[in-house]
Formats: sequence, structure tokens, C-alpha cells
Amino acid sequence: MLATTPHISLRPPLALWTRVLARLRVKPCFCTTSFNTRFNGLMATQTVHKARRISRGSKPRAQRPGQYWGIDMTKFMVPSLGWLYLVIVLDWYTKKIVGWNISLRCKTAEWLKAVDDAVQKEFPEGVRGKGLKLVSDNGSQPTSVSFMRDMKTLGIEQVFTSYDNPKGNADTERMMRTIKEEVIWLHEFQGFEEIISTVGHPIEIDYNKLYPHSELGYLSPEEFEAKYHAGAVKTETTGQTEAA
Repeated sequence: MLATTPHISLRPPLALWTRVLARLRVKPCFCTTSFNTRFNGLMATQTVHKARRISRGSKPRAQRPGQYWGIDMTKFMVPSLGWLYLVIVLDWYTKKIVGWNISLRCKTAEWLKAVDDAVQKEFPEGVRGKGLKLVSDNGSQPTSVSFMRDMKTLGIEQVFTSYDNPKGNADTERMMRTIKEEVIWLHEFQGFEEIISTVGHPIEIDYNKLYPHSELGYLSPEEFEAKYHAGAVKTETTGQTEAA
């Protein structure tokens, strides 16, 4: 019946969206576009908003320990427990995992525990006034009211990566991959305590104390940190040795 009605056009939906997408491709990256669509003989004006997905600045580069920390979370499945969530805090200069937390939950409290673990270890006398910046994505935990309030109380400046920019926190995310490939995926965990001991030992001992990095001159994070504090590391800005 509809096919015999002269004023109704049965245009295939695929053809409609092909025309829409073709028009959007020629528009600027950030735009508000109004255009007319025709479907079954009806005209309608639609407005499309497209966000700018371009990084506005270069990625910060740490020049000393305790200047830039990155924080991120990953999850892995344990059949007897379900999903578990690992949060790590990484010093971008030394590549040292300064704090971490494993939990059955992925809420803000778990992220704060990882930060607290890092602060207690690296700044036992207090972190305020130390110029520490914490880099993260725009997830619900680091952008929550309680997390941002606690970071402000501690004097830690938060730095958020730009949207749709996988390189913004690449150092921390690459560390997550290493932990998964060399620790988590090699074990079939049976209980929570086993997970804590199996993951904790490689982080605290095998990685921080023994794991060589090509970027650190094939030193481990703690060896490189000790070399820095001994004044034997050259900075990129001055080309001279610098001690803390």
C-alpha cells in the first residue's frame, strides 16, 4: 500500500546515513552543523555537535623524581571471585611503582588508597609544597568530588589527559601491560590473599628493585633513583648532573 502512495518515498536508511556522514566529513573538527534530512517525504532540521578531539599541548616530561605521577586502573578476571581491579601510581621519572591497590571494587576509595600508599612511602614527612602533579584520564574516579577534594587537601595538582588521547597517560598504561603479561596472565589464582602476595612481590621486589629499563640506561627504577640522588644523572634541560 505504501509503495503505491505517490507522496511517500521509501528511501533506504543506509542511503540516508551515507549522505549524512558524507556531509559531516567536510566540516571542521569542532562545529555545529544544521542540515535538512528527508525521510518518507518529511523534512526536519537536525543539529549535530562534534567535539574537538585534538591534544592542545605536548605531554609533560618529568625532570626529577616526585614531579609527575601517573595513576590508572585495570581489571582482570578470577573465576572464583569475579572481576578484580588493580590501581597503580607510577613515578614518570624513575618508572617506579610508588603505590598500588587491588580490590573487588573500582570506586574512588580504592584510587585514594593507592595514592595514600604512594604518599606514605615517598613523602613520609608530607607532600604539600613539593610540586607533585598527578596525571590521569577523565574517568569517574579521578574526577569525582571526593578525589579532587582530597588531592587539593594534600596539595597535589591534578592533570587530566585530553579526550580520545591514548598517549596522554601512556607511561602508566604501558606499566599495566607489563604487569598483566609478566604476572597476572601467567597465574590461575584461587583466592584473594594469593593475588595480593603474587602481585605484590613482583611490584615491590622484582620490578622496582630488579627490573631493568632501556630508558633508564638498563637500571632498575630504584637503582636509577639512587643514581639521581647521588648527583649522577644529567637533566635534559641543562645537560648537567643534578642532585635532589
